[in-house]
Amino acid sequence: MSERIDVYLVCNAKYHDTNFARLELLKLLAEQEDVWVRVSDSYRDIDAISRSKLLITYTCDLCPTDAEQDGLEAFLKQGGRWLALHGTNALVELKNGKASTPDKAPKLMQLLGSRFVAHPAVQTFNVSVSEPEHPLVQGLENFEIEDEPYYCEFFNEPTVLLEADYTTPSSGYERSSFGIDRDSQPQMYLHSVGEGEVLYLMLGHCTGKYDMQPLMDIAPISRCAWNYPVGEGGLRRSVAWGMRSGDAAQAPAQVLAEASASKRSVTATAHPPDYLTRLESPDHEPELYHPQKAHLDRGGPLATPRIEFA
Repeated sequence: MSERIDVYLVCNAKYHDTNFARLELLKLLAEQEDVWVRVSDSYRDIDAISRSKLLITYTCDLCPTDAEQDGLEAFLKQGGRWLALHGTNALVELKNGKASTPDKAPKLMQLLGSRFVAHPAVQTFNVSVSEPEHPLVQGLENFEIEDEPYYCEFFNEPTVLLEADYTTPSSGYERSSFGIDRDSQPQMYLHSVGEGEVLYLMLGHCTGKYDMQPLMDIAPISRCAWNYPVGEGGLRRSVAWGMRSGDAAQAPAQVLAEASASKRSVTATAHPPDYLTRLESPDHEPELYHPQKAHLDRGGPLATPRIEFA
């Protein structure tokens, strides 16, 4: 008999389309029939995180408190898995028209295995597979993608699975030349903490029309890696990694074959229009969400009532 898999999803990314990323991640998690997801906009419910098998974060400029960082460390050391996406390692301040990335949460960055420093504008670049025999990237070929190219500081020699070759300076940042002298830039890596592990995926920028306010009244809508089959496949492999333990983390080629074999359409109804607003409010309490249900308790139709899972 299968057991329930608890997943804690934190989505709160400044200057990004948080709602889009949240919905896309929930659709991927819906492919796993044993998953229960608790959705939040912060790390404040450390007790719930500690009871979860997998923590997934799509954040930017979200800094956990010292107590929350201690809780995240304990979660990892006791064997938890953390799928950290895109700007989770980014803490950004604006100074004199330039962006700075102060090192104000060193413990968090050590847990993640990296700290964001700067990035140039969205561009197309090449990504290569660094460890082709590793289950997470097995069978994956080198690819070209349009996304936000991150320059990061890395800690404790992570296992790099994907890397890129861009060298464009980050003109909007104080440290505009950071990282441009490197031969490659890690895009996906594994980082162990005690009995647990972090899987970090840099790719996955997204913005809606109004997400850059007040810096920009209207921003171009950008979906980057979310628009690419290789991006969706990478997330699916990553979620599968988080669901399994040790040797039971099947080779993603097998995981993808299973997903393809069980391809199905899911009809769902969702929360009323104010749900996402309340979800991101400071006093919102995380809610338990089971994506496999044909309906959610709050009622009201989805804008797109049918979702195809590949």
